[in-house]
Amino acid sequence: MFFSYRQILFSLVLLLPLYVLADTVILDNGDQLQGVIITQTNETLTLNHPVLGELTIPMDKVTTLNLENVSDAPAKADSPEQTLAAADTATSTETDKGFLHSGWLMGWKRQLAVAIDGAAGKSENSKINIGFTADYEDKKIRWAHETKYYRNESEGVLSDHSLTASLNRDWLLPKSTRFYFAGGHIDFDEFKDWDERIAVNAGIGNEFINTDTWRLIGKAGLGVNQTFGGIREETTLEGLLEAQVNWKISNDQSVAFNNKLYPNFSDSGEFRNVSSLDWVLALEETYDLGLKVGLDNEYDSLSSESDKNDFKYSVSILLGL
Repeated sequence: MFFSYRQILFSLVLLLPLYVLADTVILDNGDQLQGVIITQTNETLTLNHPVLGELTIPMDKVTTLNLENVSDAPAKADSPEQTLAAADTATSTETDKGFLHSGWLMGWKRQLAVAIDGAAGKSENSKINIGFTADYEDKKIRWAHETKYYRNESEGVLSDHSLTASLNRDWLLPKSTRFYFAGGHIDFDEFKDWDERIAVNAGIGNEFINTDTWRLIGKAGLGVNQTFGGIREETTLEGLLEAQVNWKISNDQSVAFNNKLYPNFSDSGEFRNVSSLDWVLALEETYDLGLKVGLDNEYDSLSSESDKNDFKYSVSILLGL
């Protein structure tokens, strides 16, 4: 069973902020061009425009640069000092051509995880797990996106068919460990009490530890959870308590743990708890190839199932995009 047009539309709405993030070039005649700056020198800059393609613009025609894909980029480029500073900053991103060399998500860390397993003959079964992540961080903002798709079929009977997509943005504060955040996720699952779920939340967070080896982040906020279809079509006011732990074991290995507790304010004593644990081993640096072992679980105290846990595991090949 394929996902409906409404499910696909919901996913595109959630991913829209990833598409609109672009650099803006304002010319001396007042024209504004949006795209991704590929290269920049003291004399010219090259802009990848979504309609006009690659444009080479003389720097003496540029009055303002608003660079979304480069951290701490200067706002003005009407002096030699500022122009040289912008060129030095842009140089660090010249080697990144964006998602599949399209210019989209340039400067982001993008990875595709694929796990496929199956058998044919005496038994017929197939298992597919596909994931995509895109992360970006500078001194002012931090974006995190993740999409996961699961499908498990044995002897012609589906036991798992689900899709989840999440997007979060943190607003970082200068010289402070605190920050503000807003985010949400969309879930589709054929084996839940509901068919579709949309949740949004916002609040405040704090970076308790942020070193080259360890990062510990805590978040607290409020949100709304809306389910559609099935026997649980309802609107729920809920809280959010989240802990993120990242451990860089070595240059080749890292571990990431995330736990989100959603207390149910609409139904006292009920809650959801979503946790994940990922171990990543870098296999080939040149081609950004790696191995990922992932564990995911969601506990829902209101689930009608006898086992209120939804546990998933996967061993995937990672490919940088």
